[in-house]
Amino acid sequence: MSQPASAAPSRKKTVISLLVLAALTGIIVLLFKDNWAEITAALSQLSAWQVLVVLAIGLSYPLLEGCVAWGIVRSRIPGFRLWQGIDTGWCGTFGNVVTLGAGAVPVQTWYLHRCGLPVGPGVGLMTLQYVFHKTTVLLYATVMLLFQHRWLAANTTGVMNYLPMAYAVVAAIIVVLVLVCVSPLVQNLARWLMRLLPKREKWQQRRADWQQQL
Repeated sequence: MSQPASAAPSRKKTVISLLVLAALTGIIVLLFKDNWAEITAALSQLSAWQVLVVLAIGLSYPLLEGCVAWGIVRSRIPGFRLWQGIDTGWCGTFGNVVTLGAGAVPVQTWYLHRCGLPVGPGVGLMTLQYVFHKTTVLLYATVMLLFQHRWLAANTTGVMNYLPMAYAVVAAIIVVLVLVCVSPLVQNLARWLMRLLPKREKWQQRRADWQQQL
């Protein structure tokens, strides 16, 4: 009995995914080959259930991020599935890892574009999700400091002196991202800056595309 036509592409996709996973695992092994003694010593201090709890907590983050992505993208794509939202979360994790923290939004936008969402709304929604992320980190840090500031001050040297500046930087990032997404003044400034692009036909076409996405 012959297999369905979709079976071959699905099998090919699985093989490619396994090869990519093996390659990434090999890269991790090479990167940390000089630190295995420290890693194993730290892991040996944990019981089996504690290791499982740590892994579960680590896994919960992209799953929660995927649920957030699913919730906000459905406003533009009603048929957007939960598993696609989780894929979006994993794309963000992959983008951050391979670019050392700067590639989440571009990779997620590319994935959403393949799902049928234009680039402009995709960037906007993923930026909104990043704002949620930054705000949540700020709130968690505030709660931690309320209950653990004495321990932190007693066990670290000079860290407390940097906290006001850290709060200011995170708050500034949140405000700037929100303004870029919702402020007509900032958007008009971006349009004005686009007028300074070269007058060549190629750049004019890019400007028109970027203005439409904005």
